[in-house]
Amino acid sequence: MYEHRSSPLLAHALFWRRMVQHGGAATAVIAVSLYAGTLGYHVLGQLAWVDAFENASMILGGMGPVDPIASTGGKLFASFYALYSGVVFLFVAMAGMPTARAACAACRASRDGWSIGAHGVWHGAQAQESAPQRPAGHEHRRSKD
Repeated sequence: MYEHRSSPLLAHALFWRRMVQHGGAATAVIAVSLYAGTLGYHVLGQLAWVDAFENASMILGGMGPVDPIASTGGKLFASFYALYSGVVFLFVAMAGMPTARAACAACRASRDGWSIGAHGVWHGAQAQESAPQRPAGHEHRRSKD
C-alpha cells in the first residue's frame, strides 16, 4: 500500500489524496461508532436521544459518562461501549500518526526548499551544509573480507 523507504517520495497531489483518504476513513469509523453508541444508549440505556448522543460523544471522546444508567442492559452496553471506544480511539490515533508525521516532514522539507530523493539523498541549496549528520562514533564501517 505504501512505497518503500528507498523509493522516491510521492508527488504532492498523490500525497494529499492519501491524507484525505485516511482522514475520511477515520471520520467514518468515528461516525459509525457515535451512531452505534447513541442508538445503544437510547434503546438499552433508556435515555432521550439528546442525552444518548451526549453520553456516546463523551465516552467516545474519552471524557466519561454523563447520565447514570439504571437498567442492567444499559450498564452492560455502557461497559462494552467504553471498552470499544478506548480501542477505537487508540486505533484511529495510531493509524493517523505515520500519516501526520509524513505530512509534517513533507511540509517542513518543502518550506526549507529541500526534497528527499531516492535512497534518502537530500537535494536542495542548503542540502550539503544542513543535511542531518550522523553523531560521532556512528560512521558506517564495511566488514573486511
